[in-house]
Amino acid sequence: MEISKFNEKFNKLEGNIYTVEEEITLTNNLYDAPLAHDNINKKTLNIYTGRMLTGEKITNYFLSTPSETPWKYNIKILANADKVYITYETVGDQVEAEDINNVQNELLMTQKETNTYIESNNTRVSNAEARIKNVEDNKYEKSETFNKSEIMQKFNDLIDSAPGTLDTLNEIAKALGDDPNFSTTIKY
Repeated sequence: MEISKFNEKFNKLEGNIYTVEEEITLTNNLYDAPLAHDNINKKTLNIYTGRMLTGEKITNYFLSTPSETPWKYNIKILANADKVYITYETVGDQVEAEDINNVQNELLMTQKETNTYIESNNTRVSNAEARIKNVEDNKYEKSETFNKSEIMQKFNDLIDSAPGTLDTLNEIAKALGDDPNFSTTIKY
């Protein structure tokens, strides 16, 4: 899932001016898209290869205004750089029906992704509960298990029941002729 990026809208307040710096990534030395904010003062627009009006100044760009939204600007930049920084002043953004529609679409996509996550999570929880129930249903009772000292006692009993000449693993191995393939040898 790709998360949408929204630019924070600036309130239009009487006498208020915002200074904006947009970091732009160029593809094949070209960038062609709308500016992030509306109602810009074109005289304040500057493009540099470094932040805060540093680096090489880029003068090869075009600004255009869509006729149906005269408060917006599209910018086309041609530069031999991977990134550039556009700086400008604005008095604030217009909130349009398109903005509200975009937010509504993103909310719907978020709800859909949330529902998908909830269903997936519910399935995982259900599977985990089934595995836990299976383990609980098939667990051994204390009376069916041995503790460490009981296991050691069983080994000692086994060793003690062997003939005196076979009371160590080394003696058992010698009695079998130190044959590493003993189980195969015995079968044939």
